[in-house]
Amino acid sequence: MLLRRVAFKTYKKEDDAQTIWDASSPQTQQQVKAALLEGYERETVTGVRHKICDTIADVARDGEEKSRTEES
Repeated sequence: MLLRRVAFKTYKKEDDAQTIWDASSPQTQQQVKAALLEGYERETVTGVRHKICDTIADVARDGEEKSRTEES
């Protein structure tokens, strides 16, 4: 999925490296998460469902990494 490639690709902004996902507002992130879950639920093509699932996993992994660094 194009979302995976674009959202989690690191880009340089001044002296700070971040992803488009990081730069997105919490509201936008929540909307994307909801759309991914809805897409997974409605999709009937197995290959597409796998790609959506991979993207959901990347979003979850990013959230887990952030919460782990915030706890430190």
